[in-house]
Amino acid sequence: MEAESESQSDPESKLWLNTYEELQSIDQFIFSTTLELVREAVACHKNRLYVASLVMCRAALESMLHTLKTWKKEGDRYCLRPVVRTSLPNLVRWATGNSVMTPREAKIANRIKGMGDLSAHIAQRIGFELRRVASCKPYRVWVSEGESWKNLKSTVKLLRALANRWHVKSAKQS
Repeated sequence: MEAESESQSDPESKLWLNTYEELQSIDQFIFSTTLELVREAVACHKNRLYVASLVMCRAALESMLHTLKTWKKEGDRYCLRPVVRTSLPNLVRWATGNSVMTPREAKIANRIKGMGDLSAHIAQRIGFELRRVASCKPYRVWVSEGESWKNLKSTVKLLRALANRWHVKSAKQS
């Protein structure tokens, strides 16, 4: 019992619980995929799988933006708009152009994407760095705990802001 209460009080669990409660209060169904990806990003970080955590943060961001673009509130219900496959940079541009995301948040989103891309394409990074051996510049392919935690917190903060802004905007339009 004591270990269970300890696990609920660590920073990662608090981050997850606060995010879950906030997004669930807006709409649990619509944000269910994003919530699962955040849960997985937190679990990866807690288990010292920092590269995987960065990839999951990128996936959670893409999920949130895709959700915000494809679901529209009509009266007291949400309706799914036609789904068109698009890239994360295009989703960021859409969100910025539609006042879902501020330019400052777009920079954060692009940083999250960049960290996730670096992590997802680690073999390519290693190959690129090995070709640069002649320059004898040091490189690294790992992610530190601090970088992972900072990225996770930035991702969650951004997701919560986007969900809240979208919710307010949807309420005004209905």
